[in-house]
Amino acid sequence: RLQLEIPHQLGSLKNLQVLRLGYNTLIGSIPSTIGNLVNLELFDVGANNLTGQIPLEIGKLRGLQWLNLKLNQFVGSIPSTVGNLSALTHLNMFSNKLTGGFPPLQSLLSLNYLVLGENNLTGIVPSWLGNLSSLKIIDLQKNRLVGHIPESLGNLKLLTVLSLSFNKLVGCIPNSLGNLHTLIEVDIDNNELEGSVAPSIFNISSLEIFNVQSNHLNGSFPHDLGSKLPKLELFLVDDNRFHGEIPPALCNTSVIQWIQMSQNFLSGMIPHCFGIQQKNLLVLNLAQNQLEGTNNSDWSFLSSLTNCSHLKLLDLSRNKLHGELPDLIGNFSRNLFHLNVEM
Repeated sequence: RLQLEIPHQLGSLKNLQVLRLGYNTLIGSIPSTIGNLVNLELFDVGANNLTGQIPLEIGKLRGLQWLNLKLNQFVGSIPSTVGNLSALTHLNMFSNKLTGGFPPLQSLLSLNYLVLGENNLTGIVPSWLGNLSSLKIIDLQKNRLVGHIPESLGNLKLLTVLSLSFNKLVGCIPNSLGNLHTLIEVDIDNNELEGSVAPSIFNISSLEIFNVQSNHLNGSFPHDLGSKLPKLELFLVDDNRFHGEIPPALCNTSVIQWIQMSQNFLSGMIPHCFGIQQKNLLVLNLAQNQLEGTNNSDWSFLSSLTNCSHLKLLDLSRNKLHGELPDLIGNFSRNLFHLNVEM
């Protein structure tokens, strides 16, 4: 592991195409002479202790395809010259101390990996992102972004990951996201979003992670929720304002591991089918709702949950459940470490 600075003499290596210096303990800043490496295609200094600002001269690397500056301590704004890197496919500046608004990347039509998460970026998510049709991954989590999620993101037919968690986004989740038929992961939790979720989003058969917890979302879930989500593993909708019943069709999510629907206004009975097909279920958290149960038959879902041999957490507390816990509760998974049925 190198604990050195990047020497400015590096700029004399005019024929250099690949420069990998990641996962060392490099200190100091990136020298401005980096702009002399006009044949550079890959520049990776991720996971070091580099500081200072990203030099403007980085925009001279017109053939650069891969730029990885993640896990450092860079400060200041992302230089606008990054928008000149028209060959760029991979841009990763995750976890630095970058500030300022969103960089002008409108010309990066080959970009498929955009990761600017865990910085201090401000301003809005620009609508022109929806024109970068090669994008597969957008990670802008843990910044200070405001405004709405652009409707234009629904144009990104190749998008697999959308991570906008822990920002200050407002407004509704765009209905156009239901057009993204390759989407695997949606993380838009811990914002200030409101309104209902378009039913078309629950028809994306490739979806594995759906995380909208800690917003102000409302509305009810479609009755066929889960019927078209064969790959769903995480369903996190807690700390919102959803109402209505839990659709029994959610029981069709046979590979699901985590169902978290606590702190809403859900009512009706807990579906009896929970656990019949969900052998991989680890967490079922339905606490702090208005779910009902008055007789022994209303507790029959517990029988199904005994099929979940990996179950670690079951929380039904602060609902409107009454009656006696059945004896079969002793048949639960030995992995169970949290059981809460406090009323």
